[in-house]
Order: sequence, then structure tokens, then C-alpha cells
Amino acid sequence: MKYRCLKCAETWDSDCIRSCDCNAPAEEFDNAGPPASPGPVLSDLLGTKHQSMRVSASGLLGRLRDGKKIDRMDRWMLGELLKHMEELGQRFYSGDFKAVDEFLQLYCCDDSRP
Repeated sequence: MKYRCLKCAETWDSDCIRSCDCNAPAEEFDNAGPPASPGPVLSDLLGTKHQSMRVSASGLLGRLRDGKKIDRMDRWMLGELLKHMEELGQRFYSGDFKAVDEFLQLYCCDDSRP
């Protein structure tokens, strides 16, 4: 017989010791049962291709890192970056995973995007 932790989904055989630290209840299950549903496909996680103005995060943050003088526009863009990061967190943790792709595109961190 096999067992599955109801919290972390770790599985183990009846002759093995449970290794997860969840202390959550476990359920018996049969390997011959229905296959687990597949996770999200990459295309489900990508937003639409960004078409308008974008910001170079490496340029903006690089100027800060290098100690260069920050002008009024850079200060404004840093404020916008902070707002976008807060929005990213709210959307991501509410289940909107496309927010990550949109953020990475907006700040030119999408060179590896398919």
C-alpha cells in the first residue's frame, strides 16, 4: 500500500518511513488510480506580447548600482517600479501568474521568452 501526505503530497510505501515534516494526515492511494492532472502549460502562464513603451531595468538599476547621479525622471521610474512590484505581488499571490510575464516584458527582462 502507498500513502500520500494531504498537505505536501509526498508519497511513501507502507514499508518506508515518512520523511516529510508536515505532520498532516495521510491518505492511502493506489498507483493504478487515475493519473494526476497535468500542471499548467507554459502558454497558460504567458501574457500577451507587450506592444507599448518598455523600461530597461538593468539601465535604471545599473545607474543606481554604479552611483551615478539620479535625475528626476529616474526617481519617478523607481517609484513606478515599486508600484509595479507591489501590483505583481498582489496579482501573483491571487493566482494571476501572467502578471510575472507582463512585469518581465515591461522591464526588458524577457530575452529568453518563447
